[in-house]
Amino acid sequence: MITRSRLTAYAVTLLSSSSFATAEPLPEQMTFVLTGLGFASSDWPGVAKRTYFYQTSPDLLNWTFAPWMAFGDGGHHYDVATSGTQKLFVRLNYVDDTAVTTLQQARDADFDQDGIPNSNEVETLFTNPLSKTSAGG
Repeated sequence: MITRSRLTAYAVTLLSSSSFATAEPLPEQMTFVLTGLGFASSDWPGVAKRTYFYQTSPDLLNWTFAPWMAFGDGGHHYDVATSGTQKLFVRLNYVDDTAVTTLQQARDADFDQDGIPNSNEVETLFTNPLSKTSAGG
């Protein structure tokens, strides 16, 4: 259960457009503020030409992609539901693809090359847009 009024987490998962993954910490710090309405507000600064995918987990084993994507710098915000959970873990997955220069291009892209656009995977199919084996491949 989240008991502090302000929590800090770091995004730790990197997925590049070449499909190599590392666990190097990001320089971007994500902050959380409990809203008192069953949600935590999360914010992070963002990096130019970076596509973000937000994930949550109750146990660090089973991760779910939020039906949402963000792109670039300028700051990002996502409210995640906290009611009904005793634990909630959050992480950002991101892709740096120099060919993608807008959020719409990121939504239309197919980073895992399974034939399904990123936005369809996270918003409709609720599958992993970074893993070819999760859908369509």
